[in-house]
Amino acid sequence: MDQTEHHEKIGKTVISASFGEGIISEITEMNDELFFIVLNQTNNMRHYVPISDSKAYRYISSEKQFFQTIDEHLSNANYDLEFESKKDRINYYKEQAKDQRLEIICKNIKSLHETDDKGSLEEQIYQRLIENLCLELSLIKEISVEDAKKEVSPIIESL
Repeated sequence: MDQTEHHEKIGKTVISASFGEGIISEITEMNDELFFIVLNQTNNMRHYVPISDSKAYRYISSEKQFFQTIDEHLSNANYDLEFESKKDRINYYKEQAKDQRLEIICKNIKSLHETDDKGSLEEQIYQRLIENLCLELSLIKEISVEDAKKEVSPIIESL
């Protein structure tokens, strides 16, 4: 497989629900599949992320892109999701939580925010999604996650 087309990604910061934030340190091939090796600076762990699974990670947005996405997919969007059962709803959010596209995260935050009878697992997913949003904002603005929460919290509260 050709790794050269992905070499410009080395050194870029990515975010994932499975490892938080990390920097792409190299590319490797295993079983005929290419992987980014992502180094998590916080715990010095190496994570192998399949390059082909673009839903499992995302690159850091610009500040403008970040707030445009929040505005479009969180603040001003309406999602009318219906489920046959609470179990179906839980399974939906468990699967959706793996998708790291910012617009999907916003959609899930909004729809979970509007869910009155969230169970504990849904509440955990909801909180992790918000934390993920705060992590990205902290990286974009080079501020602490706590300061990012101070910016994100009013947006969530206004939903």
